[in-house]
Amino acid sequence: MTFAPPRPTASPRRTLSASLVLVACSAVFLDYWEYSRTFHAEPQIWSTTLRGAADAPAQYRIGVLKTAEFLSLHSPLAMRHALALIDFTALLIAAFALRSLLLRSAAWRSASLGTRWFGAAAFVLLLQYSLVWLLWYQRPETLTVAALVALSLWLTTFRLPIPGAVGAVLTAFALVLIGFLLGAVRADAGVAFQLGVAVICLTPLGHGLALTRWLQLLTSLAAAAAAATVQLYIMRVLYPHATYGATPQLQLLLNYADHIRIIPFVLLLAPTIWVTVHIARRRFRPQPAQAALMLGAALFLCLWCALGKIDEVRIFLPFAFAFAPLTVEAFMARISLAENISAPRNVMPTVD
Repeated sequence: MTFAPPRPTASPRRTLSASLVLVACSAVFLDYWEYSRTFHAEPQIWSTTLRGAADAPAQYRIGVLKTAEFLSLHSPLAMRHALALIDFTALLIAAFALRSLLLRSAAWRSASLGTRWFGAAAFVLLLQYSLVWLLWYQRPETLTVAALVALSLWLTTFRLPIPGAVGAVLTAFALVLIGFLLGAVRADAGVAFQLGVAVICLTPLGHGLALTRWLQLLTSLAAAAAAATVQLYIMRVLYPHATYGATPQLQLLLNYADHIRIIPFVLLLAPTIWVTVHIARRRFRPQPAQAALMLGAALFLCLWCALGKIDEVRIFLPFAFAFAPLTVEAFMARISLAENISAPRNVMPTVD
């Protein structure tokens, strides 16, 4: 029996899209059953937070639970179904926003067809690698934060496709709106990312962002302030009585003393560490928005190590997701360089 070779015109784009949908369906299927198991083991687990009786900081991250409660009150869905639906929607948004960044990158556009196939496979693999940790210390806001960070990265890289000043204003408004939303689900992620963008705006790289340098700076500061303001309102006005209970607010010494925490921490961050070292050695040059992502992720990492348990790696999952296009682009750039060195000069690159 012989097998026909793939058609030369086959494109990795459609296969990548189909693979991302399958990954989302598979991940959220397991995600739902974990919600179901949690609900049947402790039926009041979400209502405790909704009535303001949970410990901090979980009490402050109410955006997703409030949305799920609204859906359950106005539809046949129970809370666990609504949470799974929100996760599925957020995962698709995050995956396809990051897919768009990869497909519009210079590394993808200049690559051969074979390298693009490799890039598509590596992109799916990296997302799955991060999703493995979704159910480890499962929290309802994880994928929503991933979607909002991915959208922020996209809007920092590309303007909305509306010509003129209107497009710039709407892009800035969308970034500030995402900041407000992040304030209700995970404000530190929004503040860290936007401060990273603000720092880049103060360097020559600021000219390569979606908006003009100073407009992007003002937008990023406004988005960070929006996230912080919403968080402070939740902490000081809505739930001023919430405490951390017996959990120490400073976790830095515990993270150092409890060595078992380091294992999941290093496992999740392995791809991020690789691409960071790769860039530090000047083997690949990130785009301005990607450089801002790296600065924001570094700030968020410092906050996480100081104030959070480093074995709760789903905390960093939104940034691990956002690093996927950058990591794949670095891989593809190395392959393309090797191809250009070894290929005969009269061979034309394959166009996707």
